[in-house]
Amino acid sequence: MRAKAWLVENGHLESDGRGRMPLRVIPILEEARKNGTTFSDWPKGTVTKSEKTGAVVVKREASMSHEKIVQELAPETYPMSEFVVFERVNGKRVMRSLKEACNNCRVSLVGHYCESPTIVSRDGNGCVRVYIERK
Repeated sequence: MRAKAWLVENGHLESDGRGRMPLRVIPILEEARKNGTTFSDWPKGTVTKSEKTGAVVVKREASMSHEKIVQELAPETYPMSEFVVFERVNGKRVMRSLKEACNNCRVSLVGHYCESPTIVSRDGNGCVRVYIERK
C-alpha cells in the first residue's frame, strides 16, 4: 500500500493528491512501520529522529541517475573562464555572452562546433556573426 493512501484511509490526510507529504505525518508513518505496516513507496531514505529538537528527518541517498545516461554531455570547447565572445558593430567590439546558443549548430557557444557562429541580434531582428577568442 502507498503511504499517502494509508494516511488518507486512517484519517491523517484529507486527500491522496500530488505533492510532498507534510512533515507532521512522518512520525505517524514511522510508528505504523514499526507496528508491521509496509509501504511500497516509503521511506525513500533513512528515517532518524533528532535528539536536540525531537524532529523526525528523512535523509535521502544520492540519486542513481548516473546509471541511466542517455547521452554524454558535450565537452566545453570554449570555457567561459578562458574565452570571450563579441560582435562587430560599426567597427567596434561589442561583448556578448558565451551562454547564448549558436543559430547554426543549435548549441551553446561554450560547446558549439561550427566554423561561423551566429546568434540573435540584440534588437531581435535577425542573426549576427560573433567571434570567439581567448581572453
